[in-house]
Amino acid sequence: MRVIKIVTGLLLLAVFPLMGQGYRFVDVQQVSIYGVNFDDNELSAVEHKMGSPLRKEREYDEEMQLYRITYVYDSLNLEFTEFKQKTFLDYIEILSSRHPLNIEGHEVYVGDKIEKLRTLFPLAFENYEKEPSPMIRKDVLKVYMKYDIGGEWIFYGKIVFKIKNNTVTAIYVVYSAEF
Repeated sequence: MRVIKIVTGLLLLAVFPLMGQGYRFVDVQQVSIYGVNFDDNELSAVEHKMGSPLRKEREYDEEMQLYRITYVYDSLNLEFTEFKQKTFLDYIEILSSRHPLNIEGHEVYVGDKIEKLRTLFPLAFENYEKEPSPMIRKDVLKVYMKYDIGGEWIFYGKIVFKIKNNTVTAIYVVYSAEF
């Protein structure tokens, strides 16, 4: 199984530069919301940094043998996975300008103009600016991330900016090896 994951990772590394933003991947440790990033997530610390959510959901996934935890805030949703007593941030959904996403020291908001993204991620626009096709949607800009957990596994994720009228209308961060 480990060999399959390694081979899949190498194939993804070879294919992703042809899509999206070339050879530049954002370091997942440099993507955060209110100081919460992928792997420093004691839930009490998340609540300390962000306040109590409006709603918390926690369910056990029998098949995966882990807990899935959702924090719902006003126009912001976070999803976590709890595995072997460690909590990982899996997903961020930002739906208003009240919540900045910090990417490599730059704050990006819903409502920002596409030119700001072009400045931050010029290589991501190579495919975005091409003619529309079934593989390339003009209403989203994808920026790919890389990260390493304990030097053993390298996973990928992406930041998806929903675009309408040259303005960011929503931001989604997906921490996953699968797209």
